[in-house]
Amino acid sequence: MRCADECSDSLYPMPAGVTSKTKEQSLSDSEIALLKCPVCGQVTRPHVLWFDETYNEVHFKFESSLQAAAQTDVLLVVGTAGATNLPNQVAALAKRGGAILVDINIEANPFSRLAQADNSGFFLRESSSGALNKILEVFVKSQE
Repeated sequence: MRCADECSDSLYPMPAGVTSKTKEQSLSDSEIALLKCPVCGQVTRPHVLWFDETYNEVHFKFESSLQAAAQTDVLLVVGTAGATNLPNQVAALAKRGGAILVDINIEANPFSRLAQADNSGFFLRESSSGALNKILEVFVKSQE
């Protein structure tokens, strides 16, 4: 989470005293008190991109993400539908730069199609936790 008034660029972890809720459940007064900016005391907000917002460098590392994508050799895209601009730009830049694109997802999406377009990438139709554990296992074995 971060300050809704943007008094600081800092990100804060969700306080331990705030529990998961369903849509029907309300926050308690003590939970509301925990969801205040530690710097200015104003309300906090989730650190997500909302529909009326745009990516920026301060909160989402927009420019530096694009620069890194243009220089990467392998790009793992994990568990996203590709419905927002920045991930699509990152994947397209990496692919144009010759990177191997690996999409891990339970459903086909723009990234899986991009990965498979020229047979240089991979689409792993699997849960992110399952696939990432297998990839980690391969890397660990290769280091032995």
